[in-house]
Amino acid sequence: MAKRTVSTEELATVRRLARKFGMEVARQAFGDSGPGKDVDLATLESVAQAAAEGVALGTVERMLSQQAEQFGEEQPCPACGRACDLVPRERELVIAHGRVETAEPAAHCPDCRRDFFPSA
Repeated sequence: MAKRTVSTEELATVRRLARKFGMEVARQAFGDSGPGKDVDLATLESVAQAAAEGVALGTVERMLSQQAEQFGEEQPCPACGRACDLVPRERELVIAHGRVETAEPAAHCPDCRRDFFPSA
């Protein structure tokens, strides 16, 4: 199955949105008047880095949740084809910007006595 990629134009749109969000982050961090003259570039960059990490984590968590919802309530066992109930299993994933918690859909086939995770 072909995998969907994100186009350069779509990524540019996301970057513009994140940049606007960054303006709000700056306001939240330092107020409407902005950082004082005593705040150095390293401090400004640490605020930006924290925002970037938070956006990355929230984005990945949301997209994983949306993918999980697409599987529905049951999936066929890959070995015997029996319809098996999907239940969310909490899982921690390590990504480039930290750790995300996800509820990964998983199933157990009583006939085959195996656990499985649905795939596309």
